[in-house]
Amino acid sequence: MKFLMGLKKYGKGDWRNISHDFVTTRIQTQVASHAQKYFIRQQNGGKDKRRSSIHDITMMNLHETNSSSLEMNNILMYLITICN
Repeated sequence: MKFLMGLKKYGKGDWRNISHDFVTTRIQTQVASHAQKYFIRQQNGGKDKRRSSIHDITMMNLHETNSSSLEMNNILMYLITICN
Protein backbone atom coordinates (compact mmCIF):
# COMPACT_ATOMS: atom_id res chain seq x y z
CA MET A 1 0.00 0.00 0.00
CA LYS A 2 2.78 2.44 0.88
CA PHE A 3 4.46 1.68 -2.42
CA LEU A 4 1.27 2.65 -4.27
CA MET A 5 0.91 5.85 -2.28
CA GLY A 6 4.51 6.75 -3.13
CA LEU A 7 3.95 5.87 -6.76
CA LYS A 8 0.92 8.15 -6.84
CA LYS A 9 2.83 11.06 -5.29
CA TYR A 10 6.19 10.77 -7.08
CA GLY A 11 5.31 8.84 -10.22
CA LYS A 12 7.06 6.02 -12.00
CA GLY A 13 10.84 6.17 -11.78
CA ASP A 14 11.40 8.23 -8.63
CA TRP A 15 12.35 5.18 -6.56
CA ARG A 16 14.71 7.17 -4.33
CA ASN A 17 11.95 9.39 -2.94
CA ILE A 18 9.46 6.52 -2.74
CA SER A 19 11.95 4.48 -0.70
CA HIS A 20 12.90 7.47 1.45
CA ASP A 21 9.38 8.76 2.19
CA PHE A 22 7.07 5.74 1.90
CA VAL A 23 8.83 2.35 1.86
CA THR A 24 11.42 3.20 4.49
CA THR A 25 12.40 -0.44 5.08
CA ARG A 26 13.79 -0.82 1.54
CA ILE A 27 16.52 0.92 -0.45
CA GLN A 28 15.75 2.48 -3.81
CA THR A 29 17.13 -0.51 -5.75
CA GLN A 30 14.76 -2.85 -3.91
CA VAL A 31 11.82 -0.50 -4.55
CA ALA A 32 12.75 -0.35 -8.25
CA SER A 33 12.89 -4.15 -8.41
CA HIS A 34 9.50 -4.42 -6.73
CA ALA A 35 8.10 -1.82 -9.15
CA GLN A 36 9.36 -3.79 -12.13
CA LYS A 37 7.59 -6.92 -10.88
CA TYR A 38 4.47 -4.93 -9.99
CA PHE A 39 4.16 -3.45 -13.49
CA ILE A 40 4.72 -6.86 -15.11
CA ARG A 41 1.93 -8.31 -12.94
CA GLN A 42 -0.37 -5.43 -13.87
CA GLN A 43 0.38 -5.88 -17.57
CA ASN A 44 -0.21 -9.65 -17.47
CA GLY A 45 -3.43 -9.22 -15.54
CA GLY A 46 -2.54 -12.11 -13.27
CA LYS A 47 -2.74 -14.67 -16.10
CA ASP A 48 0.48 -16.36 -15.01
CA LYS A 49 -0.48 -16.55 -11.36
CA ARG A 50 -1.55 -19.78 -9.70
CA ARG A 51 -2.87 -17.97 -6.63
CA SER A 52 -3.64 -14.40 -5.59
CA SER A 53 -1.08 -12.09 -4.09
CA ILE A 54 -1.32 -9.08 -1.81
CA HIS A 55 0.78 -7.29 -4.44
CA ASP A 56 -2.13 -7.44 -6.90
CA ILE A 57 -3.71 -4.38 -5.27
CA THR A 58 -4.25 -1.65 -7.86
CA MET A 59 -4.44 2.13 -7.64
CA MET A 60 -8.25 1.73 -7.87
CA ASN A 61 -8.20 -0.29 -4.64
CA LEU A 62 -6.11 2.43 -3.04
CA HIS A 63 -8.69 5.13 -3.86
CA GLU A 64 -11.54 3.02 -2.49
CA THR A 65 -9.99 2.47 0.93
CA ASN A 66 -10.19 4.78 3.90
CA SER A 67 -6.81 5.77 5.30
CA SER A 68 -7.68 4.95 8.93
CA SER A 69 -5.15 2.58 10.44
CA LEU A 70 -7.85 0.22 11.75
CA GLU A 71 -9.37 -0.23 8.30
CA MET A 72 -5.92 -0.68 6.72
CA ASN A 73 -5.15 -3.34 9.32
CA ASN A 74 -8.41 -5.14 8.52
CA ILE A 75 -7.61 -5.04 4.79
CA LEU A 76 -4.13 -6.43 5.34
CA MET A 77 -5.44 -9.21 7.59
CA TYR A 78 -8.02 -10.13 4.93
CA LEU A 79 -5.38 -10.22 2.19
CA ILE A 80 -3.09 -12.39 4.28
CA THR A 81 -5.99 -14.75 4.96
CA ILE A 82 -6.94 -15.21 1.29
CA CYS A 83 -3.32 -15.76 0.25
CA ASN A 84 -2.77 -18.61 2.68
